[in-house]
Amino acid sequence: YRVGGIILFDRNMESKDQVKTLIADINKAGKSAGLTPLFLGIDQEGGAVARMDDKLIKVPPAEELGKAPIEQAASLAKQSGAELKDLGFNINFAPVADLGLTYGRSYSTSPDEVVRYAGAVGKAYDEAGLWYSYKHFPGIGKTDVDLHADTSIVPVSKETLLSEDTKVFVDLIKQSKSNTYTIMVSHAMYPQIDPDHPASLSKAIITDWLRKDIGYNGVVVTDDMDMGALANHYTFGDMAVQSILAGSDILLVCHEYEHMQEAYNGLMKAVKDGRISKERLDESVKRILLMKMSKI
Repeated sequence: YRVGGIILFDRNMESKDQVKTLIADINKAGKSAGLTPLFLGIDQEGGAVARMDDKLIKVPPAEELGKAPIEQAASLAKQSGAELKDLGFNINFAPVADLGLTYGRSYSTSPDEVVRYAGAVGKAYDEAGLWYSYKHFPGIGKTDVDLHADTSIVPVSKETLLSEDTKVFVDLIKQSKSNTYTIMVSHAMYPQIDPDHPASLSKAIITDWLRKDIGYNGVVVTDDMDMGALANHYTFGDMAVQSILAGSDILLVCHEYEHMQEAYNGLMKAVKDGRISKERLDESVKRILLMKMSKI
């Protein structure tokens, strides 16, 4: 399988030396297979979402950092980013740009404050040599079910989102340097915008809203498709095809190898039978290559 990237979790990570060796071996294997240089990713938010937290720099929860001077959040992100870069990672799927998430994962419930802190943290990751990711568009602060478990419905209007949760993403996109970050889309449902699909499978949300209306032309990545919000309701082949047709560029399938195969084979079949056009593929390939060429 000609993969575009690898993401590591605690189950893959035992020590700094082991991670360095693993990533070096992955890069070597990719190069010898003639692959485009890989994205090498990790979810290192700090707080409740921290990998190998007994061996890497401890970053407090975003909520805690949001109450401290912004310089502290930026400084810790730069240190953590430099450490990740040294291990061989080149993308961190952070910071969270949501309002008031549980487990202290958000900097604030105020859109302007989240923009300040998430923007400073993203910039610090960039300075450390990492790509980063603002997540989870259009905002999951209003969800009432853990999306890892199942679907959550956000029953508010686009206008409300644009003045609250989604405002964060709009403002961050305006101020952030292109090709330094991705936007991660959520698996929540926003029925007043698209009654039929979760955000990660919604053309109305990804192509019409995020790309056309908001003007974002960078890489869109999905949240992990192994999460219950999708996996309980779709086959991996179907969700992969729907997400690409909706406008996603990169699909994250982070847990079961069989699910990765199903997603890949579903896409391959859809390309062969014409459901996914060459033009649609090329749009994503171009965005991904532009991003990779900016750093690798």
